[in-house]
Amino acid sequence: MDAHGWAVDYILTHCAPTSIALQFSRHNVADHLTDFLQEVKDRAQYYYWLFGHYHDNKAIDTKHILLWEQIVQIL
Repeated sequence: MDAHGWAVDYILTHCAPTSIALQFSRHNVADHLTDFLQEVKDRAQYYYWLFGHYHDNKAIDTKHILLWEQIVQIL
């Protein structure tokens, strides 16, 4: 960890950061967990973030992957 944040290869969580969670439905709202994950997103350096809470399988962008029914090998 440096003065600006953390460096990791992968982040695996159930929920997504607020900025991503709010893209899925107008019914999604920010909460303490998604706001914490947003802070991690803003401070961490990572290659991929995988999450599955939103019951779909798709690449949100080049770093954020929504996995629900898929299995992927990451190592």
